[in-house]
Amino acid sequence: MNEAARPYLSAADRPELPALTGLRAVAALWVVSWHASAYLPTLPFPVSRGYLGVDLFFVLSGFVISYVYWADFEPGGPRRYARFLALRVARLWPAHVTMVLVVLAIAAASALWITPERGADWPRLLGELPLHALLIHNWGFIADTKLNFPSWSVSAEFFVYVLFPLYVLLFRRFAGVIGLTAAIVMAMALCWLGMSALFDVPLGTSGRIAQIRVVCEFAVGVALFRLWRLPALDGLPWTAIALASIGGIVAVGLLADRRFDYVLILLAAPLILALARRDGGAARLMALRPIIYLGEISYSVYLVHAPAVQAVDWTLRRFDVAPQASAALGWGFMAASMALSLAGGAVLFHIVEKPARFWLRARIDRIWPAAAK
Repeated sequence: MNEAARPYLSAADRPELPALTGLRAVAALWVVSWHASAYLPTLPFPVSRGYLGVDLFFVLSGFVISYVYWADFEPGGPRRYARFLALRVARLWPAHVTMVLVVLAIAAASALWITPERGADWPRLLGELPLHALLIHNWGFIADTKLNFPSWSVSAEFFVYVLFPLYVLLFRRFAGVIGLTAAIVMAMALCWLGMSALFDVPLGTSGRIAQIRVVCEFAVGVALFRLWRLPALDGLPWTAIALASIGGIVAVGLLADRRFDYVLILLAAPLILALARRDGGAARLMALRPIIYLGEISYSVYLVHAPAVQAVDWTLRRFDVAPQASAALGWGFMAASMALSLAGGAVLFHIVEKPARFWLRARIDRIWPAAAK
């Protein structure tokens, strides 16, 4: 299939999983709603758990990366690994670095014209630049990033890409529904042990401690992919399973506190399986073209949303509007922030992310042809 005609997030030699692309849209908007909820007097569910959209991304990433690349790593080989990492850099790097430069430009403009009395911590900002360029800014070198702070998860994601051959070696050993289900529960138990029991921080914690979060949740996605391939799952009532999964998520989200966030991620696992099966009402709903488009631009939306939220906040304050004055203004602030995030994400996607990825992929194919991997 011609690169320009192929859907953006599809694998060239595998059937599309459009409902999972649609689920990416849900994850991105969930995160944006969380960061745009600062002026709401109370946070209703699901906004109150919006930080878990990142966790949903990590699980989805483990599933999709395994779906596309698992067979490449079964024989092993350095050429396959080099091609894999190059393609992952082509996916993450252009839009990420573009937004880092945009944030630096905003900081410079603010220092010169908007709030010169506050200034910026330029030694720290510029000192972070090489780490961002190498996608390693969340690997423990700094406590957290000041350059587009949500990008910590981009670096964390690249970390598990580097480790992906180890995931393949590990999860080859798990087989059968019981073994893989146990692996999923074990991965989230290790996540709880590492974050809440050992470091006494909640699941939504970002920064370098969140490497535990991504390593464990990516493992959940890899195990889900292995489970999804089993013939034993054929013929199950996937619409009912999806509805039960959503019902469980809503019930726990409404009735339990943040200590049960790990359970929420486990409850999302059946939903991911149901959507990946490509049958049932839930899968058809998430595969609607507008939702797929939002899923395609979700990475760019995620990268844009923090500056977008800050821009709406600055604009309102510039006109002496206090969003915390009423619930209506708080919801209006959220709506404006989400709209600007979507618009900015679409621009970043069409101008930078998509063309850069295809341009880089064409050059990667010349160095490591797809047939040779």
